Amino acid sequence: MAQFDVYCDTNQTACDIYPYLMDIQNDLLSMLKTRVVIKK
Repeated sequence: MAQFDVYCDTNQTACDIYPYLMDIQNDLLSMLKTRVVIKK
């Protein structure tokens, strides 16, 4: 997975407001078992 991947939001409730999601992974967060996502 690249650091700044962009995905279409497949959540039917939110996709009209937030059509895209950006995965902002970084080695700083590598110890976490989660993702950080920006909705825009």
